[in-house]
Amino acid sequence: AGALSGRRIGVLRWQAGFDAEVDAVFERALADLRASGAVLVDVPRPAGWEAVGEAELPVLLHELKRDLNAYLATTPATVRARTLADVIAFNIAAADRELPLFGQDLFLRAESGSDAEA
Repeated sequence: AGALSGRRIGVLRWQAGFDAEVDAVFERALADLRASGAVLVDVPRPAGWEAVGEAELPVLLHELKRDLNAYLATTPATVRARTLADVIAFNIAAADRELPLFGQDLFLRAESGSDAEA
């Protein structure tokens, strides 16, 4: 109690409302923050917010390739995948284990630069 005393935390309530269970967890977390002394401030939806969604995917694809390649370049030598292209190749080689749940459409689009010019 009191660990967040007086700290202001912005709350994007307008981002809620998609799943009742998630919303319940969200409200419990907000209650915990209040109990720890936080001052919760409702942040209104910014004007033009919808336009952000149009740029979201191209930015994601661009950053995915750039940042994953940068991260993989720093991993130990035992990690054989050093680039996004290597991850894609691994997934194809092990498709029965790696692709059934999610596929790799976003990886392929990021690697090709498709939609990634943001």
